[in-house]
Amino acid sequence: MSTNSDPTNSSQDGFLDHHDMLKAGLTDPAVVALNISADDIATINSDNTLLHTKKSASDIADGAAQQATKEKDNAFKLGKANYRAIRQRIMKNAAYTPAIGELLGIELPEVQPAPGAPDQPVLHGKALVGGGAEIKSTKGGAEAVDIYSKRDNDADFVFLKRVMHFPYRDNRPLLVAGKPEKREYYGVFVRHDEPYGDASAHITVIVSA
Repeated sequence: MSTNSDPTNSSQDGFLDHHDMLKAGLTDPAVVALNISADDIATINSDNTLLHTKKSASDIADGAAQQATKEKDNAFKLGKANYRAIRQRIMKNAAYTPAIGELLGIELPEVQPAPGAPDQPVLHGKALVGGGAEIKSTKGGAEAVDIYSKRDNDADFVFLKRVMHFPYRDNRPLLVAGKPEKREYYGVFVRHDEPYGDASAHITVIVSA
Protein backbone atom coordinates (compact mmCIF):
# COMPACT_ATOMS: atom_id res chain seq x y z
CA MET A 1 0.00 0.00 0.00
CA SER A 2 1.47 3.37 -0.99
CA THR A 3 2.35 5.71 1.87
CA ASN A 4 1.19 8.60 -0.31
CA SER A 5 -2.35 7.16 -0.26
CA ASP A 6 -2.51 7.21 3.56
CA PRO A 7 -4.74 10.16 4.62
CA THR A 8 -2.75 10.58 7.85
CA ASN A 9 0.06 11.99 5.69
CA SER A 10 -2.16 14.83 4.44
CA SER A 11 -2.64 18.23 6.06
CA GLN A 12 -4.74 18.52 9.20
CA ASP A 13 -7.67 19.94 7.21
CA GLY A 14 -7.30 17.17 4.64
CA PHE A 15 -7.12 14.49 7.31
CA LEU A 16 -10.23 15.86 9.02
CA ASP A 17 -12.13 15.65 5.72
CA HIS A 18 -11.12 12.00 5.42
CA HIS A 19 -12.06 11.36 9.06
CA ASP A 20 -15.52 12.85 8.42
CA MET A 21 -15.94 10.54 5.43
CA LEU A 22 -14.93 7.55 7.57
CA LYS A 23 -17.44 8.44 10.27
CA ALA A 24 -20.26 9.14 7.80
CA GLY A 25 -19.60 5.91 5.89
CA LEU A 26 -19.96 3.64 8.89
CA THR A 27 -23.71 3.28 8.32
CA ASP A 28 -23.43 2.37 4.64
CA PRO A 29 -24.64 -1.22 4.08
CA ALA A 30 -21.42 -2.16 2.32
CA VAL A 31 -19.42 -0.93 5.30
CA VAL A 32 -21.72 -2.57 7.84
CA ALA A 33 -20.94 -5.88 6.15
CA LEU A 34 -17.31 -5.44 7.22
CA ASN A 35 -18.41 -6.00 10.83
CA ILE A 36 -16.24 -3.21 12.21
CA SER A 37 -16.08 -3.66 15.97
CA ALA A 38 -18.17 -1.54 18.29
CA ASP A 39 -14.99 -0.35 20.02
CA ASP A 40 -13.52 0.89 16.72
CA ILE A 41 -16.76 2.66 15.82
CA ALA A 42 -16.87 4.29 19.26
CA THR A 43 -13.24 5.39 18.87
CA ILE A 44 -13.91 6.89 15.43
CA ASN A 45 -16.91 8.84 16.72
CA SER A 46 -15.06 10.01 19.84
CA ASP A 47 -11.98 11.04 17.87
CA ASN A 48 -14.09 12.89 15.30
CA THR A 49 -15.80 14.93 18.01
CA LEU A 50 -12.45 15.71 19.65
CA LEU A 51 -10.83 16.70 16.35
CA HIS A 52 -13.62 19.12 15.47
CA THR A 53 -13.74 20.57 18.98
CA LYS A 54 -10.02 21.25 19.16
CA LYS A 55 -9.81 22.56 15.60
CA SER A 56 -12.69 24.93 16.22
CA ALA A 57 -11.08 26.19 19.43
CA SER A 58 -7.75 26.64 17.63
CA ASP A 59 -9.37 28.52 14.73
CA ILE A 60 -11.10 30.86 17.17
CA ALA A 61 -7.86 31.43 19.10
CA ASP A 62 -5.92 32.09 15.88
CA GLY A 63 -8.54 34.57 14.75
CA ALA A 64 -8.48 36.33 18.11
CA ALA A 65 -4.66 36.47 18.06
CA GLN A 66 -4.65 37.95 14.56
CA GLN A 67 -7.24 40.53 15.58
CA ALA A 68 -5.30 41.38 18.74
CA THR A 69 -2.10 41.82 16.71
CA LYS A 70 -3.91 44.04 14.20
CA GLU A 71 -5.36 46.18 17.00
CA LYS A 72 -1.94 46.41 18.66
CA ASP A 73 -0.28 47.49 15.40
CA ASN A 74 -3.01 50.09 14.81
CA ALA A 75 -2.57 51.38 18.37
CA PHE A 76 1.20 51.77 17.87
CA LYS A 77 0.63 53.45 14.50
CA LEU A 78 -1.75 55.97 16.10
CA GLY A 79 0.46 56.40 19.16
CA LYS A 80 3.55 57.11 17.05
CA ALA A 81 1.69 59.61 14.87
CA ASN A 82 0.40 61.48 17.92
CA TYR A 83 3.83 61.28 19.57
CA ARG A 84 5.54 62.82 16.53
CA ALA A 85 3.02 65.68 16.35
CA ILE A 86 3.24 66.46 20.08
CA ARG A 87 7.04 66.09 20.02
CA GLN A 88 7.28 68.66 17.24
CA ARG A 89 5.06 71.11 19.12
CA ILE A 90 7.14 70.73 22.29
CA MET A 91 10.44 71.18 20.43
CA LYS A 92 9.13 74.35 18.72
CA ASN A 93 8.36 75.96 22.09
CA ALA A 94 10.56 78.97 22.76
CA ALA A 95 11.48 77.64 26.20
CA TYR A 96 12.55 74.24 24.89
CA THR A 97 16.13 73.04 25.37
CA PRO A 98 17.89 69.78 24.44
CA ALA A 99 18.21 69.05 28.19
CA ILE A 100 14.42 69.16 28.52
CA GLY A 101 14.17 66.95 25.45
CA GLU A 102 16.44 64.33 27.04
CA LEU A 103 14.47 64.60 30.29
CA LEU A 104 11.25 63.85 28.42
CA GLY A 105 12.91 61.17 26.31
CA ILE A 106 11.88 62.94 23.09
CA GLU A 107 15.42 63.78 22.04
CA LEU A 108 18.11 61.13 22.16
CA PRO A 109 21.76 62.06 22.60
CA GLU A 110 23.65 61.58 19.38
CA VAL A 111 25.48 58.27 19.51
CA GLN A 112 28.55 58.14 17.34
CA PRO A 113 30.36 54.90 16.62
CA ALA A 114 33.87 54.65 17.97
CA PRO A 115 36.60 55.66 15.53
CA GLY A 116 37.31 52.77 13.22
CA ALA A 117 34.23 50.84 14.37
CA PRO A 118 32.70 48.67 11.64
CA ASP A 119 29.40 49.79 10.10
CA GLN A 120 28.10 46.24 9.97
CA PRO A 121 27.27 43.79 12.75
CA VAL A 122 29.01 40.49 13.31
CA LEU A 123 26.59 37.64 14.00
CA HIS A 124 27.13 34.32 15.75
CA GLY A 125 24.54 31.58 16.07
CA LYS A 126 24.02 28.16 17.57
CA ALA A 127 21.25 25.57 17.71
CA LEU A 128 19.48 25.19 21.05
CA VAL A 129 18.75 21.91 22.75
CA GLY A 130 15.03 21.25 22.33
CA GLY A 131 14.71 23.39 19.21
CA GLY A 132 15.27 26.94 18.03
CA ALA A 133 18.40 29.00 17.49
CA GLU A 134 20.29 31.53 19.58
CA ILE A 135 21.68 34.57 17.75
CA LYS A 136 24.28 36.97 19.14
CA SER A 137 25.51 40.15 17.48
CA THR A 138 27.88 43.02 18.01
CA LYS A 139 26.15 46.41 18.29
CA GLY A 140 28.93 49.00 18.12
CA GLY A 141 27.27 52.42 18.42
CA ALA A 142 23.93 51.12 17.19
CA GLU A 143 20.73 51.18 19.22
CA ALA A 144 19.53 47.87 17.80
CA VAL A 145 20.09 45.29 15.09
CA ASP A 146 17.47 44.21 12.57
CA ILE A 147 17.62 40.42 12.17
CA TYR A 148 16.59 38.74 8.91
CA SER A 149 16.24 35.02 8.25
CA LYS A 150 15.62 32.58 5.42
CA ARG A 151 14.36 29.00 5.60
CA ASP A 152 13.76 26.36 2.94
CA ASN A 153 10.26 27.58 2.11
CA ASP A 154 11.24 31.27 1.92
CA ALA A 155 11.81 32.79 -1.51
CA ASP A 156 14.04 35.41 0.12
CA PHE A 157 15.10 36.66 3.53
CA VAL A 158 12.29 37.87 5.78
CA PHE A 159 12.45 40.36 8.64
CA LEU A 160 12.36 38.63 12.04
CA LYS A 161 12.84 41.22 14.78
CA ARG A 162 14.49 44.48 15.75
CA VAL A 163 16.69 43.34 18.63
CA MET A 164 17.95 45.75 21.28
CA HIS A 165 19.35 43.17 23.69
CA PHE A 166 21.17 39.98 22.74
CA PRO A 167 21.13 37.03 22.68
CA TYR A 168 17.99 36.70 20.58
CA ARG A 169 16.16 33.36 20.41
CA ASP A 170 14.44 32.27 17.23
CA ASN A 171 11.86 29.88 18.64
CA ARG A 172 9.84 29.31 15.47
CA PRO A 173 8.69 25.69 15.15
CA LEU A 174 10.22 23.47 12.50
CA LEU A 175 8.58 23.60 9.09
CA VAL A 176 8.30 19.81 9.21
CA ALA A 177 8.10 18.30 12.68
CA GLY A 178 11.12 16.14 13.45
CA LYS A 179 13.02 17.21 10.32
CA PRO A 180 16.15 19.35 10.90
CA GLU A 181 16.19 22.56 8.87
CA LYS A 182 18.75 25.10 7.77
CA ARG A 183 18.19 28.69 8.84
CA GLU A 184 20.28 31.54 7.45
CA TYR A 185 20.58 34.87 9.23
CA TYR A 186 22.03 38.33 8.70
CA GLY A 187 21.74 41.63 10.55
CA VAL A 188 21.76 45.39 9.94
CA PHE A 189 22.57 48.14 12.44
CA VAL A 190 19.76 50.53 13.50
CA ARG A 191 20.09 54.10 14.76
CA HIS A 192 17.30 56.61 15.29
CA ASP A 193 14.80 53.96 14.22
CA GLU A 194 16.47 53.63 10.79
CA PRO A 195 18.78 50.92 9.40
CA TYR A 196 22.26 52.07 8.43
CA GLY A 197 25.56 50.68 7.26
CA ASP A 198 26.13 47.35 5.52
CA ALA A 199 24.43 44.05 6.18
CA SER A 200 26.44 41.50 8.13
CA ALA A 201 27.81 38.35 6.61
CA HIS A 202 25.32 35.51 6.46
CA ILE A 203 25.48 32.78 9.08
CA THR A 204 23.81 29.36 9.03
CA VAL A 205 22.34 27.38 11.92
CA ILE A 206 20.96 23.84 11.60
CA VAL A 207 17.93 23.64 13.87
CA SER A 208 16.40 20.40 15.07
CA ALA A 209 13.81 19.39 17.65
